[in-house]
Amino acid sequence: MDDHRPLRVAFVFPALVAAALAAGASPQGAVAAPLRLAAPAFKHPALHGHRSASGLIQHVVVIVQENRSVDNIFNGFPGADTQNYGYDSYGRRHTLRQISFALECDPLHTHPSFVADFNNGGMNGWNNGTYGCQPGSSLPDGVFAMVNPQETQAYWQVASNYGLADGVFQTNEGPSLPAHQYLIAGQSGGHGTDAPWALSENGNGSSSHLGPRDDDGSPTKLYCGSAPNQTVEQIDLDTPYPGYEGNYVAPCKDYQTIFDLAMAKGLTWKYYVHKVGSLWSGVDVVNHLWQNPAYRAVVPETVVLTDIANHQLANIVYVTPSPANSDHPHSKKESPYDGPNWVASVVNAIGNDPYYWGNTTIFIVWDDWGGWFDHVPTMHPFSEDPYEWGFRVPLIVVSPFVNAHMVDHTPRNFDSIIAYIESTYGLGNLGMQDTDTDDLGDMFDYSQSPLQFVPMSVTGRGTTIRR
Repeated sequence: MDDHRPLRVAFVFPALVAAALAAGASPQGAVAAPLRLAAPAFKHPALHGHRSASGLIQHVVVIVQENRSVDNIFNGFPGADTQNYGYDSYGRRHTLRQISFALECDPLHTHPSFVADFNNGGMNGWNNGTYGCQPGSSLPDGVFAMVNPQETQAYWQVASNYGLADGVFQTNEGPSLPAHQYLIAGQSGGHGTDAPWALSENGNGSSSHLGPRDDDGSPTKLYCGSAPNQTVEQIDLDTPYPGYEGNYVAPCKDYQTIFDLAMAKGLTWKYYVHKVGSLWSGVDVVNHLWQNPAYRAVVPETVVLTDIANHQLANIVYVTPSPANSDHPHSKKESPYDGPNWVASVVNAIGNDPYYWGNTTIFIVWDDWGGWFDHVPTMHPFSEDPYEWGFRVPLIVVSPFVNAHMVDHTPRNFDSIIAYIESTYGLGNLGMQDTDTDDLGDMFDYSQSPLQFVPMSVTGRGTTIRR
């Protein structure tokens, strides 16, 4: 679609998804797009129109996967705004090639990479990005690629049965470490006494998209307990778009998070992660949380399955995966189904338990675009901030009260997840873009009879999830 105004589409049914999967590829685009695409003007959606669900929703679970755009893993999904071709900076058209989740090629997805891909609004700088591949892997046409729909069928199935928001833009324009800050705080610094510098890269005195790595391939610790030689590059929020980077600092900030709002209301929360201090261990970059051991991330992330089984799930839960189960390219995988199977293990444990299903909302989101092609022009609704917004990432909404079979095109960012939690529990707000985005209210109907849970499909070719 060319019109990205707020719009809901509610005609995606499992049969259509099955038909699309059976075809094995998304439809070929017949009409060439213009070389330069103007980003549509941002129109503020109705703010916080969410019906109070405090009496119904007792648990909100946010599962954060890694590095995929909407066009990369939902290409051809019925009703979604996807496109299976794009243009490079020379005006050449590229049809997206199918790749596997197991392909070990990782496109650069730093802030400078975003700037190159965006190409001053042309959305045609994708040929200027770089990527690295392990021996035996290759990207024949660079980031003009989409994952084989057979490998994404679990995501397509759950999105079809419940809801897909395809207008969600990553709030920041960079890699994982700052993205995970935006997911819990709506910022990565640059405000108040911290102005104007915000964390913008993955660390270690480098703009590397990978950051420093440990022997298992997972990121070296970057958190408030990091060694003095571990630093993170920042972006100056006072500079004009696309912003200037520099001023390396320790990976430790101190600002309010959604968890602080929750604690003020007496709610419980937990943040599950593969390893303390990983790029995805968001709470461990927030100093006042790090200083209190009770507020640190829970490791390993598979403990969440035990907590679900023991009916000890907190009111607000964030779950991040191990590298192998993250959908992140360039990670060691036993199977391309590892990521979807990991997500299914969490979703199915909750959905199959009557203790949780009637009172839980689950969000499945990807933390950044990963450098992969996406055709929808990003927006810069707040001209004073050069670091917001990035490209689209998928958001799947699973709840007994979601409007089933919905594809929602409303332009929004990560802060809509924060706003949902705020409005559900009556928490107030963080004063970031959670006050300027909607709270996904149009995707829910709390007056309807609760939907029956339909388990996510699991393939036997993935890894075994152990508690």
